[in-house]
Amino acid sequence: MARCGRQCSTDQVLESHSGLSYFLRGGECVSSSRHHGLLGAIQTNRGIHAVSSPGCLNGTSPLVTPPRVPRLTENCGNHRRRHPRRYRHWKRNHLRRAQNMKGQADGLPPTAQATPFHTNRWILLSVYAMQVVVTGCVYFGWAPLSSLLLSAGVFAFKCPTDEAGKFFVDKREEGKVFICDEQDAAVQHLYTITLAVHFGTSALAGCLMDTLGPKVTCMLGQIFNASGWLFLSSLTPESHAAVYFGFVLIGMGADTAFLPTLLISRLFPHCPGLVITLLGAASSVSFVVPLVLWSLLPSGEVSGCMWYACFGPGLFFVIAAFMMPLKPFKAPEKEKQKQISQSPHVSAAMEGDSFLHRTAISAHDKASGLATLSAGTSTTENTGSSIIASASIFRSMISERYVLIVMYFIGVSWVSAFYQESHSRLLADGPQKFLGWMLPLSFVPCVLLGRCSDWTGILPVMAVVNASGVLSYLCSLSSNAGSGYASVLFFMVYMSLFSSQVFVYVGEAFPASHFGRLVGTIELIGGLISLICNPVYTAAVKSQDGHGILRVQVFLIVLMALEFVVIGRLMTLQRKAHVAAGPLRRPPSIKDKLPEP
Repeated sequence: MARCGRQCSTDQVLESHSGLSYFLRGGECVSSSRHHGLLGAIQTNRGIHAVSSPGCLNGTSPLVTPPRVPRLTENCGNHRRRHPRRYRHWKRNHLRRAQNMKGQADGLPPTAQATPFHTNRWILLSVYAMQVVVTGCVYFGWAPLSSLLLSAGVFAFKCPTDEAGKFFVDKREEGKVFICDEQDAAVQHLYTITLAVHFGTSALAGCLMDTLGPKVTCMLGQIFNASGWLFLSSLTPESHAAVYFGFVLIGMGADTAFLPTLLISRLFPHCPGLVITLLGAASSVSFVVPLVLWSLLPSGEVSGCMWYACFGPGLFFVIAAFMMPLKPFKAPEKEKQKQISQSPHVSAAMEGDSFLHRTAISAHDKASGLATLSAGTSTTENTGSSIIASASIFRSMISERYVLIVMYFIGVSWVSAFYQESHSRLLADGPQKFLGWMLPLSFVPCVLLGRCSDWTGILPVMAVVNASGVLSYLCSLSSNAGSGYASVLFFMVYMSLFSSQVFVYVGEAFPASHFGRLVGTIELIGGLISLICNPVYTAAVKSQDGHGILRVQVFLIVLMALEFVVIGRLMTLQRKAHVAAGPLRRPPSIKDKLPEP
């Protein structure tokens, strides 16, 4: 280091061979160099003694008058100025290198991940999001889908006819879309059957991913989806078994085709929550597919579903063959929060995790952990650790918190299933159509409520969701059209966090290593018990006094009121866990390491 033998005046620029530049104003130095502090200037009372490497410009004087005064953008002292163009280029390249180096430190450099045909990861994400939009959980848009089936005369053979083949009771003459109550009940039961199969095959989908890989799993899911819709396109009023086969296959293909797409979040180690949010929003948008089919197909025609089977699941079967990796993308190393969360008490006491980050971890574990329902017994080398893990998960399953969250999800499954089944009985024609449009937009309250959970935690958000369910059923008690529209809006909020709320709570309250098995068990129990809604709906429709639906509505309102007690108890257990865990120890900062004067 050498001192150039001249004191700098104001409004001048000092440059050296290394490209360093200093903007001098009022005796203060503004450095645009990345080596600020290594090569810089020594401030005096009225000016700057320039310091640089030997050999300044022109050999003697490092001072050059700038042609113009640039705008100020970098803070050094109280002045700001725009970086030179060469520095902006350097900063951009430096940030890229820093991100790659950070990715290598995390064990997951994004640019080093092998993608199919070396496709850009953002393009790959766009393809996966489009796949989820077209072939996601489309049956959740049940109102238009059931109307499509009823208008096609599916299960019409259940309605009694006379010798001439004319129906004794034809409610289509009253403006209804169904012929008789028996036909309506048989069609509406398909929703809960599909839901139960969907939840039941989540574990199977995880197992297939571990054994066959994401490419084969996704392709198999699209085969299920395409086969199910091909069955639906061939339905006639006399069809019976084909209807059930079709919806069972659709339920089997829902998670089997969706879960492999979640693995792309491993290509975005610094923003997995954003990726999972985009895919979750795409899944909600897929609810619009039945509405589009109901709008495009002529009334009573289901043969057009063949075109959707070909250009929907069929097309993405081919795309998955080329764009889905044969093996899962490499996962980053477990983050610090995830390592700490191996202890249930510490996990429950953690604060500050964003909803997107927690949902991303949950999605990772669901995509790869549901296959481990029987883990721990496949090898003999880890027998001791398997016994410990089995004992640990058994303690989790018999804990009070787990039993309460299972009870909560059973209530959620009943409330949502009955509303979807009985929407034609609860709502007028206008609100019914409004329901078909609003459910695809359920991702909007999902994002808003997720942001609220960052501030308050997931349990208060669960209380808000449960309150939305209560208001939805209360509004449905009135036959007024305005109340029907309000009921639909509240039900949209209720469905926005249908299962995500349970995922987040399980991820917070229990060890992360057990997440897949715990969530898989909750979904299986909720899906199977939701089948109880089928005989309940049939009995309510066939009630002699005509108040069967009203009695079920009142029962579910009381059930959701009891859910507040469950949520309150979970809050109490969470506070106890906070007290038992104690305050989290703050990592030492640089100030703690400095010696005291």
